[in-house]
Amino acid sequence: MPKNMNAWKILTEEEYILAWDDFDLKFDFHPSTRKKDWPGIKEPNPSLTFRISHIFGKEKEHYKSLNDKLMDVFLQAFKCLVPKYGWIFALNWQHQCYKFYPHFPFELNKYGEWMVPILPNGDYYIFFEKNLDFGVFGHPWEGTMCIFGEDLIAKIEQNKPSLFTEIIRVNGKTL
Repeated sequence: MPKNMNAWKILTEEEYILAWDDFDLKFDFHPSTRKKDWPGIKEPNPSLTFRISHIFGKEKEHYKSLNDKLMDVFLQAFKCLVPKYGWIFALNWQHQCYKFYPHFPFELNKYGEWMVPILPNGDYYIFFEKNLDFGVFGHPWEGTMCIFGEDLIAKIEQNKPSLFTEIIRVNGKTL
């Protein structure tokens, strides 16, 4: 591993525009706090969408435990799917965005989370492979996470985070 390599590399303006354009073009991203506008993207096939709203409003320890497990599961899945020196996009809607190198060491932020959190706890957080073959779309107002791509779904299903107790949509279709 190269010395001084940071797991979080800020996107250039051009990378930022291209990443958002690619994501929007494929998934028709339409942010909204209104229920009638949800789910916020055209959920692809294959995809699983989990309700996660039950994490909010709980005891601090309960929230931390579920979030820590969520981060661990996704980090392990990303490490399995991304080559050793590879990266995925980590987008934070209307904020700084990154290339995330999951194999490189990093510290959690002052809130005990990743630079771009995996848990949508106040904004849209989106992680995806540069060809959009797999990723996760977190919707903070709907209280959901949509996992897409056969390989990522399989990894998450093998080691499902305890937060994922209820699937509400499969391939964009409500159950």
